[in-house]
Order: sequence, then structure tokens, then C-alpha cells
Amino acid sequence: MPYIAHLILNVSDFHRSTTFYDQLFRHFEFRIRTVHDDDEVKIKAYDLPGCPIYLRWNRDEDKLGFVRNVGLDHLCIGVDTREELHQMHEIVQSLGVIITRAPRLYPDYWEHYYAFYFRDPDGIPLEVVCMAEQETESV
Repeated sequence: MPYIAHLILNVSDFHRSTTFYDQLFRHFEFRIRTVHDDDEVKIKAYDLPGCPIYLRWNRDEDKLGFVRNVGLDHLCIGVDTREELHQMHEIVQSLGVIITRAPRLYPDYWEHYYAFYFRDPDGIPLEVVCMAEQETESV
């Protein structure tokens, strides 16, 4: 069965991005570790069983035939409850980044698809979603 082996987010400022993602992913209980750190390439891993996420900064502009600067459509992180989603929304707001869509139901995706969208410091689109069935929204 296919699965996502990893995701790599190429970033322009390693320190700025790792500061942001360290704060964000700590709340999702990712294990954080540095994979590689020198003057040419810096890589940091955020491990979640089944799908590690890597931040990568490369000083070399020549990508050796492998396109590394195209970007990412978006990264979506799932949570179990809408309460957790609203807590994550507050955390993301406190990080001072752009919220592109506030928490709400997106029935055009799926009748119980409840999400919010935001951008990391480089403008990479991110999403937090809860797909639990819920009759009423109290928040």
C-alpha cells in the first residue's frame, strides 16, 4: 500500500523557519531532531510516525537537475476534535503569521471537513483539519 514517506519543505531562512516550526510542531508532539547542519546544507527533521517532515536550506543555487525550489501545494495536519483545531488556531495566531482562512466547515470538500489555513514565514500554505462528525459547533 502506498504511503507518504516524507515531506521536504525548502526554506529561504533556516533559523526563521525552524523557530516557527519548532513552536508549531511541539504542539503536535513531533519529535524534533537536526539531521544535517553545515554552511552549505541544513536539514531538520520533525518526526511523526509514518510521515517525517524535513526543513531544508541549501546554499547552492545549482540544484543538480533536481528541481528543489518549486514549492509545495500545502501541508495538512489532522487533529481529532474541533476543540483541538481551535487551540491550534490560537497558537498559530500567536506566531504572527498570515491566516488565510479562519476555522470553519468546508462541506464542498466533505460534509464534516472543518479546517483553517495559514502560511509559514516563507508563504508555504499549511492547513489544520478535523474531520470528526459533529452535529453542532460550540466554538
